[in-house]
Amino acid sequence: MSLRRTLLLVLALGLATAGIGGAHAALTSTTENPGNSIATATVFPSTIYTSAWDINDYSNGSNTDRSPIWAFTDSRTYGFGGTYTSHDATKYGRFDFGSRMKAGVAVSSATLKVRLLVGDTSDNGCFWVNVRRRSDQTSLATYNNGGAGWCTNSLTGIDVSVSLPVLDTTDKVNDVTIRLEGWYEDSTNNTANDWYVDRVVLTATTATQTLDLYPDAFADATDGNATTTDQCQASQTGTGAEGPWGLITAADSACLYGNANWTTTSYNAGRYIDFVIPANSVPSGASIYKVTLTHAWRPLAANNTCYFIEARQGGAAISTHGSSGSPQACSSTTGSNSTQTVQLTGVDTATEVNGLSVRLYYWAAASTTTRHDELELEIKYA
Repeated sequence: MSLRRTLLLVLALGLATAGIGGAHAALTSTTENPGNSIATATVFPSTIYTSAWDINDYSNGSNTDRSPIWAFTDSRTYGFGGTYTSHDATKYGRFDFGSRMKAGVAVSSATLKVRLLVGDTSDNGCFWVNVRRRSDQTSLATYNNGGAGWCTNSLTGIDVSVSLPVLDTTDKVNDVTIRLEGWYEDSTNNTANDWYVDRVVLTATTATQTLDLYPDAFADATDGNATTTDQCQASQTGTGAEGPWGLITAADSACLYGNANWTTTSYNAGRYIDFVIPANSVPSGASIYKVTLTHAWRPLAANNTCYFIEARQGGAAISTHGSSGSPQACSSTTGSNSTQTVQLTGVDTATEVNGLSVRLYYWAAASTTTRHDELELEIKYA
């Protein structure tokens, strides 16, 4: 090899080594959370979107539970028609779950948790489980407990856990709808003897987290015709007690009305709504890069209405956005939403994110409550 070619080869190797060093330097530089250095796998943080399903309304000074009916075991139930007496795949309640988990991750277990009860003890209420892709409604699997279904004649209910091995990746979990193909074994042909559901939750486990997922839309097809609803809890007195399914976007019909008129003229520390996001929304060891809140709302009467935000964890405020003297936003417009996008600075650890409470303090120039169409958190983490 000539001396000239040898020198060129040495120069090329030197440039390649410098390139590797430069790439390594880039991979250890800081991101939006300047205190952290990152490795190759965390150069591009994952982004998830979530909302609150645990909602506590203190607009009148005392708590009213405004959580979706399906999220927790309580006294609120939904009754499905019971005039058919055996399994029929065309008669079902459909529960749509949103995309809440990091994509491309293996799921070690997925379990559907249902609390089932009946309106009369003379016969059983039963169901099968049909798992489908939400995007195109393709059936992935049916689980039927050996053909018998899961049944009870209990007025107070039983808890049923159904393993769903077909949901073996987060991509499948993020695009799933569940049909409860239910019936009431009605020997008396009493149409009041419906089967009821108190809770429907999908729990998915990966190597780093176990997350409870809640429905964000629902369809009752027990009459053979599926009508999807996002559910707007549509009055101060609680009409529409089944909702809201999830205030994940202002583009659907899901909404929440404040339970009472806000105090007039000035802020009251005892009047607010708490929106609590699910525990384990991110893995416990995750590095949090940014948490952003999008909130869309409007007053019901054309009275100037203002609010500010507290991000809270463990009974204490982590960060405050706006104040009683300098609100986050005000609006007197009733026909369209006022929308704010706010970075929740100070919420920067997984412990603070998981189970985070977003507390909204409102007050108004004159008597009015508020309608809330979106309360979505964008969480970037690695």
